[in-house]
Amino acid sequence: MKPALPPFPDAEEFTPPGETTMNQAQLVPARLALTVLVSTVAVLGAAGVYQASAQSSSLPPAVVGTWNATFNDNGQLNPVLLTFHADRTLLMSGVNGEGSSLTLGGWSASPDGGVAFEARVLGAEKGKYMGLIRLRGNLNVHGAALTGTMGGEAVTPDGKVLFSWKGETIKALRVAPPAAE
Repeated sequence: MKPALPPFPDAEEFTPPGETTMNQAQLVPARLALTVLVSTVAVLGAAGVYQASAQSSSLPPAVVGTWNATFNDNGQLNPVLLTFHADRTLLMSGVNGEGSSLTLGGWSASPDGGVAFEARVLGAEKGKYMGLIRLRGNLNVHGAALTGTMGGEAVTPDGKVLFSWKGETIKALRVAPPAAE
């Protein structure tokens, strides 16, 4: 059993000689004023950060959305759904010899108006974690079409690269949203 903590000392015990302390009636308005000040600064600061990031964003809205893609690795065609979110996250859903897979990542706008991405998918064999696949690529949006290249590497849980590849091509068409009724 832990020993009980001693009671919190009174404020007078911490008052240096020659200084006065606030009584309880004075302390409540002071705390309220401080709370209002801190809250106002936090709200204004958050609004300023949001406005600055919205104004300085070079987010190409053309890539945001879902795309039906085909990854071509030396003639092996792999269907994939790509979803680029406005918050710069990326989801990929595809199929492989083991079934379907979910790949998560992020993307950024490149200076030439293209899109660079990095994503990762976990690898398992018979329910045991075996490592991950890191994918990296560059894409260009052409209206409702997307093209690019990518590569990647397979990495063990302790960071050892098992193999890598590059030059895989990507072609995709935008999934059009349904018409409003």
